[in-house]
Amino acid sequence: MLRGRSGARYSSGVATTLLDVFARPLPCACQCHQVLSTEERERSITALFRFDDAMRGWGYEPISRDVGTYGFVGGNALSPVPPGNRPVAHWDRHHHTDVYYRLARRLESEEAGWLTAERSAELVARVGEAEKLGAVKRKAPWPSAAKLATVPPRLPSRNDLCICGSGKKAKKCCAA
Repeated sequence: MLRGRSGARYSSGVATTLLDVFARPLPCACQCHQVLSTEERERSITALFRFDDAMRGWGYEPISRDVGTYGFVGGNALSPVPPGNRPVAHWDRHHHTDVYYRLARRLESEEAGWLTAERSAELVARVGEAEKLGAVKRKAPWPSAAKLATVPPRLPSRNDLCICGSGKKAKKCCAA
């Protein structure tokens, strides 16, 4: 499993900090390092830093996870849960791709009408206020997004989790 500079670990489905993800990036399925320009990556990193500050302003300790995660009850996939909680069977996008994306598209289309121009303006103001509060709560300043945008992805070592998302160590999966 990969450890970032702060000691946090990350892999597909494992929580970590934004700085860990950007400081030691692994190749990803979206191939953003090949598709996006350095300037586009820099703007994306800056936006995520601002979002992280806003979450802190609302009292959350942000972590990073796989994007596009919805919890659709049903199916037979189980995810690890904290002690004292029970796992709930759900439709998983890796094992039930068609069902998951059909449900996600339906949910997103139902909610699309909610986001009016007035609501958007209100949300922008609320996020801006929370971002200012969160920047005060953050323990250290963010590093330069421009510098982080130029860090190339590295291949996982033998003991890192495989980048295919299987959950196995690379040495027992694709690197075997």
